[in-house]
Amino acid sequence: MLHEISQMSSLLKLSGYIIVGDLGNAFSKLESTSESVLLHVLEGLQPNLNLKKLEIVLYAGEELPVWINEGFNYLHKLKEIKLINLKRCKKLPSLGGLCDLEIVEISGMVLINTVDEAFYGDNGTFPELRRFTLSHMLELEKWLKVERKEFLFPKLRRLTLIHCPQFKALEVDLEVSRLTIWLNNKMVQTSEFKDWHNLPIKNLEIVGCQEMRCLPQVMERCVKLRSLTIIGCDNLDCLPEWLQGFKHLKSLCLYDCSALSSIPEKLKRLRKVAIKGCPKLGL
Repeated sequence: MLHEISQMSSLLKLSGYIIVGDLGNAFSKLESTSESVLLHVLEGLQPNLNLKKLEIVLYAGEELPVWINEGFNYLHKLKEIKLINLKRCKKLPSLGGLCDLEIVEISGMVLINTVDEAFYGDNGTFPELRRFTLSHMLELEKWLKVERKEFLFPKLRRLTLIHCPQFKALEVDLEVSRLTIWLNNKMVQTSEFKDWHNLPIKNLEIVGCQEMRCLPQVMERCVKLRSLTIIGCDNLDCLPEWLQGFKHLKSLCLYDCSALSSIPEKLKRLRKVAIKGCPKLGL
């Protein structure tokens, strides 16, 4: 096992990444080990201050090491972080103070219920973040707003939400240009999810929402929308008439929506209309 952990350290020095989990099966062997040993091993992989990309996969501990939890003290030049299948971690790390961070992907942290103050850190605003993905967060319900003198996520352009079935409250104000929703989530589709107004989005992608029969009424607030793409929503049977009132909408793409049988006439005359795998439309 020590040899396998040594291999991880060598990888870190060579490439600037940390990949924990499947390398030499080292951490699969550690899964049955005590929490203190797991944490000690990851603490020992603390990178140098020039690290630009960090991936942690399949780490089985409940806590993250200090050099991640207080990343603003150690990871000044980090541009991208991916935390994948950390299924026993109970808290998100504080990342908001990393001034160069551009990409964050958090997936499979199934115990996380809320994105809260701790995620931002002391006065953190995510000043350079461009892309943020939350996926397979099975217990995530809320993304809370925090008070800052400066605007939060000022450069965020793409937000992706994938399979977060309990998600119901987006309280933070985000100026994202592209939102991708890949959710089978009744809350987002009904009035129980009241926070579409916090997303002045220009490009919206809805993927694989199998329970959705029509776009949620609360989406009427997305008046800045320029493009709408819907993919693989098998029970979607119509598009609402109120979409015709979206003055900025120029592009409509519909793919593999087998039950879709009607769309408003005005939408058929948009600058770009692409339809494939929607046999009931007859277009």
